[in-house]
Amino acid sequence: MSSHNRGDWYEETLRQKYNNPRLLIQVLDKMYGQGNYKVRTFMNRWILSLPQPFQAGDLDVIEDHIRFHYNPN
Repeated sequence: MSSHNRGDWYEETLRQKYNNPRLLIQVLDKMYGQGNYKVRTFMNRWILSLPQPFQAGDLDVIEDHIRFHYNPN
């Protein structure tokens, strides 16, 4: 994960690439509220633009939520 500030947004790069962006949108809506973040891809990585930098464990919450749908066991 990397983080940089671009104006009022903090960019965070997910560690893994997932095929279902709807799962990412679901968890981001819960964490930040609909419309309070931006998602883009660059070189097969999802880059999140957030109103604040990740707090400890935020990345794990996001990736665990997505990963659970790929492997629920």
